[in-house]
Amino acid sequence: MSEYFRTLLREAQERAHDSRLEALLLEGLAGGNNVTVDKEFWKSLRSEARELLAKHQAGKTRKK
Repeated sequence: MSEYFRTLLREAQERAHDSRLEALLLEGLAGGNNVTVDKEFWKSLRSEARELLAKHQAGKTRKK
């Protein structure tokens, strides 16, 4: 039974994270900040994405 509640909690947390991400994306789009999309932009974005992925994967490893 406790596994059922853990699953429900995990799903609720994922929905909350997804909602927060969507709100941040919409806020960024509405902000009207002009961003120059060039090679440096993509390099920085990839680097940031790799860091976030590494942190996320490290967090999953610790939880197990």
